[in-house]
Formats: sequence, structure tokens, C-alpha cells
Amino acid sequence: MVRNFGFVGLKDEKKASERAKVEFGKIFRETDYLRGGEPYYAHILRLISPKKGSRLLDLGIGRGFFLKEASSYSNSERLSLVLSGIDFCDDAFKAAKKEVPKASLRVADIQELPFKDESFDVVTCLGVIEHLVNPARGVRESARVLKTGGVAVFTIPNVWHIQYRFCLMYPKFFVARVLNVLKLRKKKAMLVFQPIDRFYTAQEGKRLLEKNGLRVKYAEALVSRREDFAVHKKFRNGVIPSWFYGWKSNFTLYVCEKK
Repeated sequence: MVRNFGFVGLKDEKKASERAKVEFGKIFRETDYLRGGEPYYAHILRLISPKKGSRLLDLGIGRGFFLKEASSYSNSERLSLVLSGIDFCDDAFKAAKKEVPKASLRVADIQELPFKDESFDVVTCLGVIEHLVNPARGVRESARVLKTGGVAVFTIPNVWHIQYRFCLMYPKFFVARVLNVLKLRKKKAMLVFQPIDRFYTAQEGKRLLEKNGLRVKYAEALVSRREDFAVHKKFRNGVIPSWFYGWKSNFTLYVCEKK
């Protein structure tokens, strides 16, 4: 069973969603969280190779860096991608609007998307599904708005990653203090866990997706740290066994189709 290691309880889903929104807004404003793009964004776009004119929806846009990368990719490849994105955080929406002013952005909940069925050719959800009150509902909504024949991409935290294991072993406030003392954060350290935070084995992530309207076509271990990403390129043949590369890989990337 995948546990919530965040500090927001989940007994009342409505109250949990409201508090998570408030707390994430604080993290967004007060820490260095999501201050830069990820090196794997371009890798994902090359991997899925969206067709010309594809409608792409990014779920949980943060500061808009993935959509910015998608816009650059679209321009360089002359794909004329139609870019959309949502986030439940007002601060994220405002920041993303500055990065990708031409994209269609909304403040909305992934668990209740304001789009018609089969609206998008590509749906991306990168490091977000683990922070939802109800991840299964979020996956079902992603599958609902995805067109038949389209592609959905998820990145989900790998529970075997060494940093996550350390964080799970010690109180989050202690770890945050250590990060501050060592000056490993540009600003105040983000509490190790977000308001809602879960970690999955590769198989648990796959089950979550396949029980809720998607079929995993391809998966791979993924690192998000820029200095580690070059190493990642050597490990592209499926999900890397946890005993071999799992400690270094902080995400599993899943490429899915609609069932």
C-alpha cells in the first residue's frame, strides 16, 4: 500500500484539497522549489514525438517550464503544437503565464478537469500525481480527456531513490534544518515532504495507471538532477532494477495509451 508521507491528512478529501492548495502556495512563494526547468523535458518530447498540430495538455504546470520547452520544440520542429495547461495554485498560474503567454492556461483541479472527453492528443503529468488527494481519480481524468490513439506521460517518484529513503527515515523538520545548515537550498529549504506526498515502486506506479484507464507502453528509470542526466542516457532499456540503478533514479517515467 502506498502511504501519504505529507503533513495533510486525507480523511476529508475536500478539506485536504483546500489545505494542500494553501500549503503548496506557501512552498511555491517561500522556497526555491520549481525555480528551474528539468533536463528530461526535452528527452520526453523527443521520446513521444508529437505529431504536427497536436493538442498537448500539461497537468500541474508549476512555473510553466515544460510548456516553455514544448513551445521551443514545436517551433524548432515546425509542429504548431497547441499548448494548454492547468494548475490548482494561483501563484503557479501567474508564474506560468509569464513563461508561456501564448499557451491556454487555467486554474483547475486535475481530479476534475474542465475539458470534454477525448480533447487532447498528448497529456503530460510530470511529478504531480503523487501530490493529489485521490491519485486514481486524477489518472482517470487524464485518461478521459486523452484521445484514443493519443499518448499520456507520467513521471512518478521512485521510493528506492537514496534521497527519498533518507527523508522517509528521519523527521522532515530535522532534514529541512540540515539542508539549511549545509546551504543546499538557495532560499529557505522546502519541507522535505509536500502537503501530500507519496512514493511508488515501478510496479506500484504501473498498477495505478493501468487500473484507471491507461495502458503502459513503455517505462524507464529517470533522473531529474541535471548533473546526473547524462548518466541516465546509458540506462534506457526498460525500468532499471532497484538494486542496480534505483538508488540513483528518483522517478519512473511511463508512456501510456488509452485503454
